[in-house]
Amino acid sequence: MLDIAETLQAALGRHQAGARDEAETLYRRALDADPREPTALYLYGLFNFEAGRIDTANELLSTVVKVRPDKAESHVALANLCYWRGRHAEAVGGYRRALAIQPDHPVALVNLAGALRDQGEFDAALGAARDAVQRLPDDPGAWRTLGGALAAAGRAGEAIEACGAVIRLAPGDLPARNTLALALLDAGRIDEALETAEQAIALDASSAEAWFAKGCALLALRRPAEAAEILEQAVALDPERGGAHLSLGNAYAELERANLAVEHLSQAVTLDPSLKEAHASLGSVLYRCGEAAMAESYCWLALAADPDMTVAHQNLAAIHADRGEQAQARHHRDMAYRRQNLFVETAPRPEARVLILTTSESGNIPHKYLLPADRYTRMNWFIEYASEGQAAALPAHDVVFNIIGDPDLSAATDEAVAGFLAVSTRSLLNDPAKVAATRRDRIPALLGGLDGVVAPKVARLEAAAIAIGGLGPCIEAAGVSLPALVRPIGSHGGKGLVLARKPFDLEDIELEGAA
Repeated sequence: MLDIAETLQAALGRHQAGARDEAETLYRRALDADPREPTALYLYGLFNFEAGRIDTANELLSTVVKVRPDKAESHVALANLCYWRGRHAEAVGGYRRALAIQPDHPVALVNLAGALRDQGEFDAALGAARDAVQRLPDDPGAWRTLGGALAAAGRAGEAIEACGAVIRLAPGDLPARNTLALALLDAGRIDEALETAEQAIALDASSAEAWFAKGCALLALRRPAEAAEILEQAVALDPERGGAHLSLGNAYAELERANLAVEHLSQAVTLDPSLKEAHASLGSVLYRCGEAAMAESYCWLALAADPDMTVAHQNLAAIHADRGEQAQARHHRDMAYRRQNLFVETAPRPEARVLILTTSESGNIPHKYLLPADRYTRMNWFIEYASEGQAAALPAHDVVFNIIGDPDLSAATDEAVAGFLAVSTRSLLNDPAKVAATRRDRIPALLGGLDGVVAPKVARLEAAAIAIGGLGPCIEAAGVSLPALVRPIGSHGGKGLVLARKPFDLEDIELEGAA
């Protein structure tokens, strides 16, 4: 008669020695002798899982649970398999059944928290992770799971403490260092995040997560060229990670390498359609490339995931404005800035903190290269949306830079800017009063006294007057004679520009507003 215990001991020995064919023969021999022998079912189930025969492993481990429902290890083994297969709800149930039998089972305690986290039940995951730490205070795995749950819940400070506990218990723990690097990044401790990511790479240069964390830290430090190089390594190690493609695409967008940005952002949304940031970033890059229709579709996909996403509304406002659809443009501007009108881009080691007076309309002075993001903290204030008393509560800043550069379009901000400057004590760049003197109808007065300069007569015609009296009579009343150039207020590059030689030419000119 076969001694099953002896056979299983021999099978396990051959299994551990790597003699898989011999081990499998022995496992099967034991099960042929007793198909319900729990140890044989358990060990052969794990053997099949290692071999990639997942369905067979699932059948064997399910049988173990039926045969020995009173053993915590049976439930844990099957739950682990379910967890690996992404069947988180089944895994959670299995771990809970194991803990009902053995409340201090270390694997069940730790993996329950992980499965709940991956299922999106962050509060329950935190509770389970805290229970694991309380029961297993010296177990690095328990602290690691708590750190991951805290990071997933957006509680970066606590995640940093938990990951620190892991590293004190197990200095070589790679997952804890990776989680710590990303938590430090979320907490704004960028230099520490970079250092921690580099430590993780030193532990294991094949860790895609470590390269990803380092690339994200470099991107936050406003070093996009270095970030792109590092993130390429992260993508090479794990090409299926949508978040890595998102960060790499953003790095290339910063470098104005649009083709590569589109390539990786497109890959990000393909791999993970739930990445709203990837949809929004792709919309931004496509808009800058002149692909307005495609940009619009990606912006709407971003808003489907998050109706309040600022950058998507910003892009849609610009797209509608370009089409002359002013009502739709205004709607998206309101959606972008009514909740938040101040956006701070923090430099890692700023030479100065610059409060930028800007408008949601067109006509802002491009300032990307005037104020490099790696040297200056930029506080972009869309001042027409300023709330009462906000000026007194602004973050500390060293200088004010007015980038509202088109006086033809500045009416919406004139009052707010004047009110702020009346109480501001900081130095001002680009005085709005001097900008106002460059309005088109004021150019003759500004330049007319210069020798050798001929300034043509310019008149500003308000929309209400045109609607009542018509374009021709308004031009005549302004003292301008034909031929004349007519253009919409604030237009540039010849957009909407019409040469009227005779009165009948004016009849074909369509204006939505002032001229």
